[in-house]
Amino acid sequence: RSASVSGRPSRPRHQSVHLIVTSSLPCARSFTEITMARGLNREQSREKATKKDAAKNKGRDDGGLTPSQRNERDAKMLAEKKAAKEAAKASGEIPQDAVEDEEARKAKLKIEAKARRELRATQCIPAAQR
Repeated sequence: RSASVSGRPSRPRHQSVHLIVTSSLPCARSFTEITMARGLNREQSREKATKKDAAKNKGRDDGGLTPSQRNERDAKMLAEKKAAKEAAKASGEIPQDAVEDEEARKAKLKIEAKARRELRATQCIPAAQR
């Protein structure tokens, strides 16, 4: 090794580890040499991440759509669902008391969400700045 400017020995640019694996069986006479370099860990991490992503998206079928196409499809479906619900309200298929109960529940959820946001906002600000 050569000495660097700081006086400490410098490391080689690319380090490799050689590992010889043997079988414990008496009839096995072959040796396998595996060369591991720094890039091996990166490759193994990449493979692991790929498998994890594949497992996460296993049951999900996007139909080969891009994110913007998927957003448009979902917005269209929501609009159709909302229009059908409004038509059911107008025609009287849904009782008025059920509509009022649903609206009250949604209003309560909005108030709770607003309170949580406000609480989070105060927690993020340091005490000296409040």
